[in-house]
Amino acid sequence: MVLWSTVKINNIPFDEYLKAKNIMLSHQEVEKYVKDIAAEIIRVMGGTTWGPGTIIKDVIKAVAINEDRIMSVAIPQKYEDEIIHVSIPTRIGKSIGPSFEESLTVEEKESIKKARVDMYNLLKSTLSSI
Repeated sequence: MVLWSTVKINNIPFDEYLKAKNIMLSHQEVEKYVKDIAAEIIRVMGGTTWGPGTIIKDVIKAVAINEDRIMSVAIPQKYEDEIIHVSIPTRIGKSIGPSFEESLTVEEKESIKKARVDMYNLLKSTLSSI
C-alpha cells in the first residue's frame, strides 16, 4: 500500500508536484508500476536482493549519524496474541520513533489495520501448516 499523504518529490506533496509540472499521472498508475517493476526485477535477476540491502544500509546510516530521518520501517505491534511487524513511517536517528501513524489519513490508517490483520492471518496459516 502507498501512504499517499506521505509521498513527496523534492519535499513537495506528490499531487501538488504533478500539478505544478502539469504531469498527468494517477496514484493507480504509480502503484501498478511499482508492483510490476518488482515482478520484472525478480523475473530478470531472480530476486530483489539489492533492495533490502540498500534499505538496511540507509537505516544503519540514519542511526549512526543521527539523521533524524523519516523512513517506513516495520515496527512491532500487538495484534490478538502475536506481535506483528507492519511498516509505518517512523523517525529514525539515535533513537527510533515516534511513528507517524496518527498523522495519516483515515483511509491510510484503515489500510495499515488491514495489513496488520493480513499479516496475522498469514502468520497463523503458516504456523498451522508446519
